[in-house]
Amino acid sequence: MPDKHLGRNTGLQLGLGPDDWHVLRLSGKNGLAESERRPGSAAACRRLLLWPGCCAIHGHLRPESVQAARAAYPGCRVLAHPECRPELIGLCDGSGSTSYLIKEAEKAAGEGGTLIIGTETNLVHRLRDRFAGRCRIEPLAPAICPDMAKVTEENLLACLQGVAAGTAPIMTLQDEQLAPARASLTRMLQVCAAQR
Repeated sequence: MPDKHLGRNTGLQLGLGPDDWHVLRLSGKNGLAESERRPGSAAACRRLLLWPGCCAIHGHLRPESVQAARAAYPGCRVLAHPECRPELIGLCDGSGSTSYLIKEAEKAAGEGGTLIIGTETNLVHRLRDRFAGRCRIEPLAPAICPDMAKVTEENLLACLQGVAAGTAPIMTLQDEQLAPARASLTRMLQVCAAQR
């Protein structure tokens, strides 16, 4: 299930509105709240169910930051990852996946100008360094993810070496989880292959 921000932004792109979606309510140890499991409940009647959580890093970014960026960098383009709040996305010039943000940075490098990007700051800094002297790329606001910071070249290499050596930790799924997990991964890889 998409988180509440990504889900709403995707729903809006698909022409769905607030009457079409429902943010699930969870109960402690039982998962879905009892009221969500009943036939005829709000959850059962909506076309799009949203996970109640969101990415804390993207959720930290605020619409006021877009207005501040436009004041600080007149004529800039503002882009954001769709895990940001819909109110923020509505103020941006574009929104899309990490691949989209990278492609737009490459385009900006060919055109010059200033690009403000609302997503995890380390990605923005890498793009700024990569295209230095060709365009200006700045983060919308500081948004550093401690978990993403763990993904370093050294850690990735160690992980791949562990896979090759057969020493990497193995994730075990229950039989009933295999088919949906395989379908999800297959769709993700098909979309990636289609974008090449």
